Amino acid sequence: MNLLLKKRGSLASRHSWWLMSVWVYATAGLCSIGLAQPSTPDQAASALNAGNVPDPYSTFQAGVRMFEGDFFHQAGEIFDQWLQFFPDHELHQNVSEYAIWARGEHAVSESDYSKAAVSFSQLLRDYPQSKHRLDHAFGEAWSRFYLQQYERVAEL
Repeated sequence: MNLLLKKRGSLASRHSWWLMSVWVYATAGLCSIGLAQPSTPDQAASALNAGNVPDPYSTFQAGVRMFEGDFFHQAGEIFDQWLQFFPDHELHQNVSEYAIWARGEHAVSESDYSKAAVSFSQLLRDYPQSKHRLDHAFGEAWSRFYLQQYERVAEL
């Protein structure tokens, strides 16, 4: 499956991305494979009320594993869904940081350096005490370098 996912330009891989969230939830044991993912707020609310919500810690760890495996787009989707399901959880700030970071890294992987610079700049502004601050600064500097914004690179 990894070989298939690394060939992002192929027709088969473009149609296999939807399997990633199913794979993550199934392998992490976060929910039963028969549970459909809610697609509207009403469906999400009914899933919450029915008790079919994955564990927030396991879901966060699954997203981090996706992030560390360079599956930034999928990790971002997991983090965004986490933020919808658990808006008042103690991990909210960490997950929010990872969601923005995943968007930035995904933008870099797609050579969208303008979008990446915005994401990394937001991370530096919103999370000044983060233990990942150097990673965020490097991400913004790298993106700004490709945008030929050398003065901002020197500031970082």
